[in-house]
Amino acid sequence: MGGAGLQFAFRVFHHQRVALAAMSVRTEAEAAAVLAGFETEHRLFELSVRGVSVWRLLRFPVGFALQNLPFSKAPLPRGELLAAFFRSLRDLVRLPTGARYAVKSYVSALRVRGEHGYEDIYFERLLDEVSGGVRLYSLNAPGYFGRKAGSAAPMIDCTAVNVAGALLAKVLPVREGDAVFAKLSELIGRRLGITEFPVGRIRRMFSSFWWQSRLYERILRRLGAKTVFAADTGERALLGACRRLGVRFVELQHGIFTPDHPDSLPVAVLALAEETALLLPDVVALYGDYWLARQADSVLGKTGRLLSVGASVIERFRAMRARDFRPSPECPCLVVTTQGIDRDALIGFLSRFLSLYPEPCLLTIKLHPAYDISLDHYLIMLGSDSRVRIVGGRDDPNTYELIAGADLHLSIASACHYDALGIGTPTLIIGLAGYPLVQSLIDSGDALFAGDSGALADIVARRAWAPVTTTVSDKYYRHGFVQNMSALIV
Repeated sequence: MGGAGLQFAFRVFHHQRVALAAMSVRTEAEAAAVLAGFETEHRLFELSVRGVSVWRLLRFPVGFALQNLPFSKAPLPRGELLAAFFRSLRDLVRLPTGARYAVKSYVSALRVRGEHGYEDIYFERLLDEVSGGVRLYSLNAPGYFGRKAGSAAPMIDCTAVNVAGALLAKVLPVREGDAVFAKLSELIGRRLGITEFPVGRIRRMFSSFWWQSRLYERILRRLGAKTVFAADTGERALLGACRRLGVRFVELQHGIFTPDHPDSLPVAVLALAEETALLLPDVVALYGDYWLARQADSVLGKTGRLLSVGASVIERFRAMRARDFRPSPECPCLVVTTQGIDRDALIGFLSRFLSLYPEPCLLTIKLHPAYDISLDHYLIMLGSDSRVRIVGGRDDPNTYELIAGADLHLSIASACHYDALGIGTPTLIIGLAGYPLVQSLIDSGDALFAGDSGALADIVARRAWAPVTTTVSDKYYRHGFVQNMSALIV
């Protein structure tokens, strides 16, 4: 998850956190059940404006709010956003032509240091090995504004599209949908108890989508690209532009994509709305056959839009681990990747583990590059232990390098659990808020589980993890990413 929809969800969460404090945390599956009943009863997918299902745009942020996860996210600094806006204007008046394909990513994806700069974890190898590509990107996290990419492919900052869309939504809102916006606002508040979707907010969200889509249409016409690859599910405006121009839109899997994910629509939706109104990608490029099976009964599966392609960054660090990794039996190397979820509880969990396990170890805590950017909380509680190393989300080594060199990876409910298995590193799930999202890894025996600090101390003392087999690794991540992706370019 990520992009404009994710940023909107985080803003919603910020405004709701006091009002929702009394609500219990829901699992993704529980939230999905609430959404399914709600939208079926009220036939929400039938409510469209300008040929687009408005509920389709709202489903993710509403579903995220329903989960009520203890999540934190730092806002974009105004100075960085302003600088990115002017850089974007410069890029957009100097658009190249004759592109074969375009990729849409974010500055926070520039996480792997290469020979000539930072490499995009999603698309760098594709851009390097398949000619004719253009990189579209936007500012999505603090501290990345000045990060330079190493690829020779043209780079176009599209931050101005987001800013212009938000401004146009205020001065030229889409008012013909006010009856739909009002109905959705009333239902969300009355039936779900979520009050932070007033009519004005829904109108602005739809209007911003609409104007961004028209701006992207102009950009794509100029570029001439016939295929667009996007790094997550949030690029609905870009998808809408592709639809009007007949450009193929390929969405990469971003993180954990279960049948309960708000962007995994139940097949019953097809009886309520035209496919064109649902803003479905032409192809969703999944990591591996495991994900293909999990999505088989969704709208995407039933309409033949799924393909497993692998992931470039996993292939790179899988090879690194196979070449360089050596176990550390005397001083196990443990890598914790954070998500911005349940931060204080995680710090307490790790502090108790260190008290219960006095033996040598190296506990590296790698912060999330976008949602957990402050080291201060971790340093205050854990920094005095010489066995602890805290690495900022923007700092080197990158997450994948750390995982590739670890004896054991740990997190709460992260896509990094699957990344670790793809790379070949054993992984452990910490039993804090949100962990049921990855319960299937526990059930299959592919991940260890520690419900408390004592359980983790026991696992580490016994070195209770086993090597990840090739069968398990390949189940989650297919090989041949560049070849599989290049076959999708029209």
